[in-house]
Amino acid sequence: MIGMRMKGLSFNAAAVMQPAQRAARRVFPQQGAYVRGIAKRSIRRRANRRKSSPPGRPPYTHTGAIKRAVLFAAGADDVLIGPSASVIGRIGHTHEFGGIEPAQKRKPQRRYPPRPFMGPALAVAWPRLPGFWRDSIRRSA
Repeated sequence: MIGMRMKGLSFNAAAVMQPAQRAARRVFPQQGAYVRGIAKRSIRRRANRRKSSPPGRPPYTHTGAIKRAVLFAAGADDVLIGPSASVIGRIGHTHEFGGIEPAQKRKPQRRYPPRPFMGPALAVAWPRLPGFWRDSIRRSA
């Protein structure tokens, strides 16, 4: 049996964590903007309000509101990306997962099939997301 013992080895967690946190403040917004851009480009504009996108494909926008509503917010350890309910209400969620939109003024209750745009955007971006971290900690140190 072969054994090994090391003396005098220490690990300075702060020396690793602080540069990683500085890098995250720069990388997370870049990743969020990248995924948001892919999602916004997947939503096509159509003037004909009677024309809906096929189920399973990203929704069409007739006024541009859905595209404008796709936002991102980068925190210290995460990024949130998606349609803002304060801009377009629940319809972004309903398009992504399908469901029923309640009746509104002059509009009856409507059933929507899933027309995801955020999930597919993340799937397209996923392979490139680690590349945003390349050399980011080395540059921060």
